[in-house]
Formats: sequence, structure tokens, C-alpha cells
Amino acid sequence: MGFLTNVEREYLTGARQFTRDQGYYIKSRLIKKLKMLYGIELPLLKEHGYLDLAACSKNLAARSKIIALNKDNQKTPLLKEEKEE
Repeated sequence: MGFLTNVEREYLTGARQFTRDQGYYIKSRLIKKLKMLYGIELPLLKEHGYLDLAACSKNLAARSKIIALNKDNQKTPLLKEEKEE
């Protein structure tokens, strides 16, 4: 079970085209979910000890660094001038 529906995932990834009205409706649902998550559910989870926001933020920052480093270290084809040296 995920936080996002398949349609919401498709909207966010651009995997499928939606009409303007459909896009508006999906975006509205996403905003409503985020408001509910940040306004009610996260504070409730934190209050009952199920969520340590400081640790989550630290883990998220560490993962972001790893992802960025992996992207920077991807091998790119050498330019013609670099091959000759």
C-alpha cells in the first residue's frame, strides 16, 4: 500500500498525459494529501514515538548526498581531445 495512487504517480512522473481538468483534480488531491500528512499525520506519529523527524531528515540528507555522488561518478564518454592525451 502506497501513499500515492497509480494515477498520481503517473501524473508526477509524466508517464501519461492528462487533460487540464484531470490534472487540476489530481493536483488538488495531492495538495490535500500533503496538508493532511504534514498537518495531522506526521505530528500524530511523532507524538506517539513512531517518528523521529530529526533522524529522518539526517537519513534523507545522507541519501541525497549518495545519490548526488553516484550521478557525478557516472562514466561519461571521453572527448576526442582527452583520448589523444
